[in-house]
Amino acid sequence: MDRTASEAAATEVVTVTSDDRLALAARLMTEHDIAHLVVLHAETGKPAGVVSTLDVAGVIAWGEA
Repeated sequence: MDRTASEAAATEVVTVTSDDRLALAARLMTEHDIAHLVVLHAETGKPAGVVSTLDVAGVIAWGEA
């Protein structure tokens, strides 16, 4: 395998910060037709995690944050 991770990525990376509202994350996923966003720490800009459409659905369905 000589391909890089960037070459194998299906889409461009879309990010939110850790203090952004979940509604923004959901809107960005819809606008970009993607299922995951990279979450960057609001103060450091370093990766803090990933949020998915399943995470958003869980909040809507069960009120879990």
